This record gives sequence, structure tokens and C-alpha cells, in this order.
Amino acid sequence: MKKEVTTEDLLAFMQEHMVTKNDLDVRLAKAKHEILDVMDRKFADTDQNMNQRFKAVDNRFDELDFRFDTLADILEEKNVISSVEATHLRSLKPVVIK
Repeated sequence: MKKEVTTEDLLAFMQEHMVTKNDLDVRLAKAKHEILDVMDRKFADTDQNMNQRFKAVDNRFDELDFRFDTLADILEEKNVISSVEATHLRSLKPVVIK
């Protein structure tokens, strides 16, 4: 036997199981915060990785500067270039973009 469903039964069911705008807003806010937290962690990791790579590049440029200065010194000592030319060569450092 089927029980006949009344309008009151339908309204009672809807009141018990309905989702309100407030429920949706709370769930949306929670999802938004979770997404932002994940993005913050990803950006922090990326920033840390980039900083490590920039430090490594800076270290290579420091080594290159030292070698460049040493080369200018050797060329000047052997009278291959003049002291003015050696000074000019030492002023031509690699450009580091930060």
C-alpha cells in the first residue's frame, strides 16, 4: 500500500532537508580559504626556490667578477694592456638583474 503524500509532508521534508543561502555562503567561504591557503603555500615554496636560485647566480657572478679582475691584472702586469685599459676592463662588470 502506498501512502499518499500530502502538501504538509512535502513542506516538512523540504524544511528538514533544505539548504539555505547561509549554508552555501559558509561552505563557499571555507572552500575559498582552503584554496587561498594552498596558493599561499605554493607561492612561499616558489619564492624560496627562486631566492635559492638567485643566490646561486649571484655567487657565480661574484666568482666571475673575481676572475675578470684577475684577468685584467694579469694582462696589465704583462704589458698587454695599459693601466687605463685595465681600469676600463675592471669597470665592465656583468649586469645582475634583480
